Amino acid sequence: MPKRLPLQATLAALLLVGLGSLVRADWNPRKTAQEISEGKIGKQIDTARKELRNVVRLVEGRDDGDTVKDADVVIYQHGNGEGKARGFRKGDAVQTFRDIHYKIDAISWKDWNDQATSIRILREGTTVTLYEHDNYGGRSVTFNKPGLYNLGDHGFDDLTSSITVDK
Repeated sequence: MPKRLPLQATLAALLLVGLGSLVRADWNPRKTAQEISEGKIGKQIDTARKELRNVVRLVEGRDDGDTVKDADVVIYQHGNGEGKARGFRKGDAVQTFRDIHYKIDAISWKDWNDQATSIRILREGTTVTLYEHDNYGGRSVTFNKPGLYNLGDHGFDDLTSSITVDK
């Protein structure tokens, strides 16, 4: 079994990567401050914060089953709500399913990219959008009523690469 990094080390590494994406070769503190005040970086920071929350779930081992317990939305590996499941809550956003994994056996994991075949919305007032490509790109399909949906019926079987769950 692969050795897991302590949560603090993982969060520190993510912080450095996130800060590195904001710092460019031509970095200018005044320009960055101006971009922040104009809200140009705000969306990037908000997205990074949501991604960090998802990575923390993964690092804490809450990515294979127990995310379903408090979920507003659940995606399933197979049709009719069968197979491996991954839950999401209102406010979640995942830029790439390549970073979200499920356990195949005691030592093997597979990412969720292009694996979702059905979805269940559990709570009224939840709107979920599935996207064909990473970073919320490509075609999309939106669901906003509680129920179980087979994604093949919507032309989206095994195509999901990113997701947003609106508040």
